[in-house]
Parts: sequence; C-alpha cells; structure tokens
Amino acid sequence: MKDVVILELIRRMPFASPVLDVGAGDSLRRQLLTEMMKSQDDSIFGSEVDIDNRHYEFTAGYFGTIISTQVIEHLFNPLFHLREVRRVLKPDGILYLCTPDDYSWMNRLQHLLGVKYGGHFHQYSENDLRGLLDKAGFSILEVKRLRQTVKGVIEAHDFGGLFVCAQKC
Repeated sequence: MKDVVILELIRRMPFASPVLDVGAGDSLRRQLLTEMMKSQDDSIFGSEVDIDNRHYEFTAGYFGTIISTQVIEHLFNPLFHLREVRRVLKPDGILYLCTPDDYSWMNRLQHLLGVKYGGHFHQYSENDLRGLLDKAGFSILEVKRLRQTVKGVIEAHDFGGLFVCAQKC
C-alpha cells in the first residue's frame, strides 16, 4: 500500500524522463511506476549496483527524475549515495525520496522501548534530511509527512514517513 501512495504523490508532482528507480529491485513499486510511465511514453531504469559504495553505470546528467524510497536509511554511506544521485541527474533534475521520520510518535515510542528499526543504519528527522540533502547539492522543494493507519498509509502530519521532493542545484 505504501508504494501506491508514494507513486500517487509522485504522479501529482513534476517529473521528467528518463527515470531511475533506486533500490526497488523487482517490486510492486517498480511495476506500478512502469505502468504509470507507459501512459506518458517515458523510460524507467533500475540499477543493481551497490548504491552504498559504487558509482552508477549511467553517464553524468542522464536522468530527469530519480526515485529513492525506503532506501537511504539502509545505507551505511548515505552522502555517497546522494552525491552519486546528483551526478547522474540532469541540471535541475528532481529527486523523490521517502524515509521513516525519526521524530514521529510511532518512532519516538520505539526509541523509548529500546527498539531500533530493523536493518536501518540511520534514522532521520526532517532537519537531518535537509542538512544531508543540502550537503549533497540539492535544494528541497517540498516535504510531506505520511501517516500510517490500519488501512494503509495516507498523507497527514504525523507518522513515520517523510516524503521529500528535492532539486539538483
């Protein structure tokens, strides 16, 4: 369900082809994104390199849009990843990034209980992301908070998710 909501957010925002979907592998999101792009006659690519420490196989300035959702928190070296994303984006290219919000009520409760999110090397607040993206050479155009309900994930002002739209400077 989260993939569907994230793609709906992206559908309402500007994007340019070609598109790189980072870290999704063969997933529901990749399938939904491919369907969305077909209707607009655009191209979508994936990459199988280790995005923590390897350069993408694409030339600099190739992509108009890069989507990186539920990825950055799993990386040991997120700044390397973001700088590499910036390298392969066209001038004024767009990055859509989604990650858990470390300051959401759900994640604060997990901290109090001594629970660390499984498989996450990093935990981000909105300010953390703003600083990291700025250091990597991006300007943030928009930040949305996502909230999880029993029936899925919806846009709202509190949960465990941050959806960021950033542009290459």
